[in-house]
Amino acid sequence: MNARQSSNPLDKMQENDSRHPYSAYSPKKISVLSPKDLKDNSVHKKIIQRIKQTETDFNKLKKESFTDGNTSKKIHKKIQKSCNKFRSLNRELKNSQVTMKKEREWIKKGLKRGEIENESEAQTYVKSFDDELKIGRQERRNVANLLSDCRNIAREGKKLQTYNNPIQ
Repeated sequence: MNARQSSNPLDKMQENDSRHPYSAYSPKKISVLSPKDLKDNSVHKKIIQRIKQTETDFNKLKKESFTDGNTSKKIHKKIQKSCNKFRSLNRELKNSQVTMKKEREWIKKGLKRGEIENESEAQTYVKSFDDELKIGRQERRNVANLLSDCRNIAREGKKLQTYNNPIQ
């Protein structure tokens, strides 16, 4: 008698009830744009802006160190600080790209399964992700080049400091 009573609620359960045993198989329509997605995209753009700002600062330092023949410790420390900034920005950019790739794949899977409400909006969003990722790859190459320049200049500055001040 107990077995019969326990199956009775399942018979009366609505199909759209989340507790229904077959509800897991019904596709749910999801919205594409969420505030988190937009935030990730803006974070990526802010990182690129910070890279450009650090690049201009580094170029000023580079000019200053070469034109004046300045081998002071102050300039050397600033150059090393720029190197550290480039490293951290490169890491941030990579993390942002990984997040964007995951979001893009999530949207593509949703499109494939037919789970997305507005497919045209989703496709434009995937395209914008692709564009941002392409820009990000170019920026990562740029940062890698800047980082190698920074390291070379730091090494040369250290050599010149050692040459100019042999007793330390």
